[in-house]
Amino acid sequence: MSYQTTFESAPSKIHLQDEKTAHIFGSISLGNGGDFFMPINDECSAFILGDMMGHGLQALKESFAIKGFISGFLATGLPYQKMLVALNNAIYKQQLCKSSLVTLVIFFKK
Repeated sequence: MSYQTTFESAPSKIHLQDEKTAHIFGSISLGNGGDFFMPINDECSAFILGDMMGHGLQALKESFAIKGFISGFLATGLPYQKMLVALNNAIYKQQLCKSSLVTLVIFFKK
């Protein structure tokens, strides 16, 4: 659970492209639930907001699977615009996080 100890030092604001700022809120900033914010490119012009069903450590644990998939996908070098299709296949066909539900919003500037 080293994620929890390092997460508390994370900033409450993330500076995005074009002088915009994302304000981290709620359980995202506390790191004690399944809500998460992930920048997904070096230019900070793309990011993900995620919400795992549930609360507390169980939701946090489930969110690790989704965040791990996203990190692994990004490491492949494939265009991040194709990630949602790959993630949908992993959730549906491979039953990633089969004991929970996740809501994701992926933002990217074209």
